Order: sequence, then structure tokens, then C-alpha cells
Amino acid sequence: MDTRGISGYVEEIYAMDISAVEISTITEKVIPAIKEWRNRPLESIYLFLFLDCMHYKFKDNGSIQTCALYNILG
Repeated sequence: MDTRGISGYVEEIYAMDISAVEISTITEKVIPAIKEWRNRPLESIYLFLFLDCMHYKFKDNGSIQTCALYNILG
């Protein structure tokens, strides 16, 4: 997306007026940090945690109850 497109997007979504020049100034400062992060050495192992939940309805003493079954994988 070009700087004018970003400026238009910010104005449309956030009702803020940021010029294309300001967008360019910001990106010039941010892009070196992004490139450094993208080129960093990767670790051999990364930890992860996956959470999910399923809701079930069941009858208990004549009334319908909802129970959550949590699935956790890490």
C-alpha cells in the first residue's frame, strides 16, 4: 500500500488526518527495525499454547445446563 493509500485508510477508519509525508517519515523510521526483526536468527525450539473450548448442553435435574469443555495443547 502506498503512503497516500495508508493516509486515506487512517482517515477513513480513525477519522484522523495524517499526510502522506508523515506516513513516509514514520515508515522510514520503522522499516529498519522490521528488517532487523525479520533477519534475526531463529531459535531451534519455540513453545506454543493452543486453547479451544466447546460448549455442550445437557439435562440436569430436569433443566438444561451448558458445560464448557476446554481443550489445551501446549
